[in-house]
Amino acid sequence: MQTNIILINFTEQGARDIKGFRDRYDLMNKAIESAGGKVKGFYATMGPYDMVIIVEGLSDEEGMRLLLMYAMLGTARTITMRAFPLEEFTNIVKKL
Repeated sequence: MQTNIILINFTEQGARDIKGFRDRYDLMNKAIESAGGKVKGFYATMGPYDMVIIVEGLSDEEGMRLLLMYAMLGTARTITMRAFPLEEFTNIVKKL
């Protein structure tokens, strides 16, 4: 099952509307679930990123579609990384 780690920063608009964050998160979570994925973790963070979300089960196409929908809100910018669990990474290394 594919895992993605999404690093998120609020835009100025997102920071101004921080009180609406939970509603936006709930809508995105429902969209992820309806696309066959699952949010496995959410963390508000201190440092260079405001939030980290771990999502499993989305295809690349569905993940991109949802990220574009989220970007259209104008409240956050994202960086998405494909994550490989230890066993999957070990199998890749064995093929070297």
